[in-house]
Amino acid sequence: MGKKLWITTGIIGALAAAYTAGGFLGVPYGVNWALKKYAEPIVGRTITTQEVKFNPFTLQFSVKGLNVQKDGEPALLSVGSLQTKVLWDSLFKLSPLVQYITIDGLNSTVIRTGLDTFNFSDIIQRIQEMPTSPEEEKKDDKPLQFSIGNIKLTNSSITLDDKFRHKVDKVTDLNFALPLISNFQNDVDVPITPDLKFNFNGEPFAINAESVPFTPGKKTGVNFTVTGLNLENAASFNPIPLNVKVTKGTMDCAFNLDFEKKQGEENAYLRLKGTVKMKGVGLEDELGKAYQIIGVKEIDANLKEFAFFRQNLDIGEIQIHNPSVVVIRDKDSLNLVQLLTHIVKEQKAQAKQDAKEAKEKATLPEDEKKTPNDWTWNIDKVSVRNGIINFTDTTNNFKRPVTNVNVSLAPINGKNGTRTSIDASVGAIGGHIQANGGIVITPFSMDLNLQSSGLSIADLTPYISQYSSAHVTQGTFSNKGELKLNLAKDVSFSYSGNADVASLNVTDKQGAAAVSLKNLAVGGISVSGLSPLQISLGTIALTSPNVNVVMNKNGSINLASLGTPSNAPAPAATTDKPAASKPQSKAQASSGSSSAPAINVGKITLTDGRVRYTDNSIEPTFKLNASNLAGSLSNYSTTTKGNATVDVKGLLNGTPMNISGTINPFESKLKLAMKGEVTSLSLPAFSPFSAKFTGHPIEKGLLTYKGAFDINQDKLTSENALVINKLEFGSQVPDAKDALPVGLAVSLLQDRQGQIDLNIPVSGSLDDPEFSVGGIIVKVIVNLISKAVTAPFALIGSMFGGEDMDLNNLQFASGSARLDEKTIKALNIVAKAMQDRPGIKIQIIGMASEKEDGEGLKEQLLMRDMRYAIYRDTTSATNAKVLTAAQIDKAIKQLYSESTAPNKPKNTDIEQMKAFLMKNQRVATADLKQLADRRAAAVRNYLIQKEKVAADRLFISTSETQRGDQVVPGVALGLQD
Repeated sequence: MGKKLWITTGIIGALAAAYTAGGFLGVPYGVNWALKKYAEPIVGRTITTQEVKFNPFTLQFSVKGLNVQKDGEPALLSVGSLQTKVLWDSLFKLSPLVQYITIDGLNSTVIRTGLDTFNFSDIIQRIQEMPTSPEEEKKDDKPLQFSIGNIKLTNSSITLDDKFRHKVDKVTDLNFALPLISNFQNDVDVPITPDLKFNFNGEPFAINAESVPFTPGKKTGVNFTVTGLNLENAASFNPIPLNVKVTKGTMDCAFNLDFEKKQGEENAYLRLKGTVKMKGVGLEDELGKAYQIIGVKEIDANLKEFAFFRQNLDIGEIQIHNPSVVVIRDKDSLNLVQLLTHIVKEQKAQAKQDAKEAKEKATLPEDEKKTPNDWTWNIDKVSVRNGIINFTDTTNNFKRPVTNVNVSLAPINGKNGTRTSIDASVGAIGGHIQANGGIVITPFSMDLNLQSSGLSIADLTPYISQYSSAHVTQGTFSNKGELKLNLAKDVSFSYSGNADVASLNVTDKQGAAAVSLKNLAVGGISVSGLSPLQISLGTIALTSPNVNVVMNKNGSINLASLGTPSNAPAPAATTDKPAASKPQSKAQASSGSSSAPAINVGKITLTDGRVRYTDNSIEPTFKLNASNLAGSLSNYSTTTKGNATVDVKGLLNGTPMNISGTINPFESKLKLAMKGEVTSLSLPAFSPFSAKFTGHPIEKGLLTYKGAFDINQDKLTSENALVINKLEFGSQVPDAKDALPVGLAVSLLQDRQGQIDLNIPVSGSLDDPEFSVGGIIVKVIVNLISKAVTAPFALIGSMFGGEDMDLNNLQFASGSARLDEKTIKALNIVAKAMQDRPGIKIQIIGMASEKEDGEGLKEQLLMRDMRYAIYRDTTSATNAKVLTAAQIDKAIKQLYSESTAPNKPKNTDIEQMKAFLMKNQRVATADLKQLADRRAAAVRNYLIQKEKVAADRLFISTSETQRGDQVVPGVALGLQD
């Protein structure tokens, strides 16, 4: 027994010694050997330890100074100390039972070298390439049971060196605790409760969870709590470099993550919920010169559920308080559009390759693409409070804020037919805009009630100046209406409501008043359709519109310049080159197309309107004022064949006027029929024109006008009746050139009642660029005055029925002063004009010509000599009115025998004697003058005696005689001043 005991004791002692030596010495050596033999080839790095200890009696294991590092690189992993203790019960239950695991001072440096490559990527690749043994591929239906208690990680850190983003992030004060994790049957219902705390770039994070992972349901709950997270630091960890940077802001959040997979069910349940609060958020646009593009005072969000496996996202409410957004428009687009288009920064070859592969994948056939299941999502409400949009348009230096932005959207989701209610209001350009209604996202439709008030039109001057040189100095716009849009299969669009413009004031670019109005109200607005657009306006009411029309000294009209952009280049100098092509006629240019808007206007009314016309091209300046204008235009339409009715009344320089008729400007060619009338318009206002054209101002006179205009097929016909009453001109204007004797013209044109009655028909083609109705009327009147002065009797003939007669020159028979039938008819017309025109005074000039009147006078002188010859024989013969043939023959023989003229033939008959006497008869100047005087006297006596013309209106001027051939025999009539 003693020997056996010693042997047994020796064996036990040897085993104990071996166990002790193997535990204290062999295990540390074996661990270091295994690390070198198996671990280092896998990780491709040197693994070292400062100290490895194992107590075989307490089963405690510890490692100090564990380091995993490649030469020339920071340590991938270093551990200050690792301590663990295995329970002896592990031997009896054949399952690992660990009392605790404590790791202190774990430090790791993770280096990101590319978009998806890290300093440990080679380790993953080697592991993936390792062969798998048949035993490892066998499925173990019965998992290994284990129990680990008190897992702790303390005083640890992780350095994230992102070479791709050129950013280093640090996780410090990393502490982790897990009281127990066990899959033994007695422990499966005991929740595991891990607790993780750390600082990320100095900001604290806390995560705690509760899970029962080994029950059939595998239920897990994790709580994330973050307080005062610096968003700038957190955002810098974004793996993809962006052109937008978070520059400030903090975040508080509390999340709960629930996981459960019930036994017998295929799908797991994973749900995230919680709240987020962000304060003082600032985002910077880094596309160009960095600037803060978005700033938000506070954002509150309530995540009701994010169920990954059920593919459902449900957000309660998102509240955005006091957001500030910078919107900049340049010649290309909006800054927000540019930022979204280039949100990802331009990367190097790896990023470009990834983008290329993504693009190629996007072009795969449909059957090779993975089609994700449909997600459902919902946001109960999104609200924006007290926002501001700072808008700048660099193209025209427009800069205005949109303030008090308040928007509410509820709910928002991707379900077909779900209506999202909208309630929005903003302050813009001095006014207020509201919108409320709803939007359906799929298929898209929208119905909004829109209302605005007090929007400043003057603030929009930079945009107006792009199309006009008009400068709006005052004016507000308001509207109220309903907008509907449906983008389903059949696109539909409509707007109905009313609009109002108040206190509008427009000047030209020099600041001179051009247009103003008190109010413009448009009611019954209805806009619908797209091709063509249907526009219907029930009523348009203009109250107190004022228009100032100014003709400048160069002949340009101020209102015409308003249609030219203020920054438009000056028109190029004209050349004498012919046009390359014939310009379109008005009809061609204005002809509409099938896609032109269909416009219908019920009625346009005008109240208390005024038009001021100033002509600075003439001196002194001419002014005309149309005031108290009131009227209407009804049934204005581009679609119906009917004509619009026009009726306008008012005062022209205080004188009543009216215009009425019909118009249809929307036919292929303008159609118009108008009548106008003005009564007793004072003419002295037109003195500048009178002084310019006649050299005399108008001192007195009234004009009454009645006219009718008709335009059809670009052809105009008009009748213009003018009655001028009591017209009087003043003295000649100093330095007036070619002044007309207007007194003569007035006396000729003005009737017994002091009126000048003119009827001036005008016709022409609107295609003629030089055609102007007003220009023709003025030209006709000026020509009429000129004709009254230069050819008064031609004008008398046209007015009193002697158009085919020369009333200025009354012809007489050669050598005669007797009035024949034609002369008497002419004098009757002159007498009629003098009776109707009491201001006319006639100048009568007798005319005689040796050439024209010579033969007649010679015959009369020969007859006188024959009478004298007979008188010598017997005085009784001279009393006879007609000489007998015998007396004539006797007198001719007597005179022939007494003639001493040379070359007198002998043995001639009576006719030859008479011819010889006529040939040698001499006409004296006194005889011509006497004939001219007798002719003038005959005309004057006829007008006095037969036509009863007052003698003091008939003046005989010195007779004119001529031995040449310049004077026509007769009487010349002229007007006497």
